[in-house]
Amino acid sequence: MIPVNKKIDRMIDKHFAKRKIKTKKLLINPNKKFLKVMPDFCSSGIWEGRMRGGEMIDYDELPRLPKEIIKHFESWIDFYDVFCHEHKNYTFIKNKHREFLLNYWGLNLARELKIVYPEYRITYVGETSKGINKPIEVK
Repeated sequence: MIPVNKKIDRMIDKHFAKRKIKTKKLLINPNKKFLKVMPDFCSSGIWEGRMRGGEMIDYDELPRLPKEIIKHFESWIDFYDVFCHEHKNYTFIKNKHREFLLNYWGLNLARELKIVYPEYRITYVGETSKGINKPIEVK
């Protein structure tokens, strides 16, 4: 019998092999509004969307954002803070299952944000133990 962790590892590997997520170089259009969904220690998870840098956006700065989605973001960031982040040296904890859950959850939050703000250009920037991923534009 295969141990549970190895079974989960195989399931995740198959999932990523089937879904080849295409990323493309994003060109900045100054007339378009940008939002970036990205986990960070004690943040809202929503950032001004320029690819490099950008300020964190508080939930009250997005007036149409439903309270239910705000709760989802808060839960996601709590998960990141507690299970994915080592507070001593601010590094990402190496755990493939948590990486998968963090990034799957975050990408879905970016999709929820796109539904509420279709006029915005929304990107998701995930994190792994190898560093920050390339941005994925949400359509």
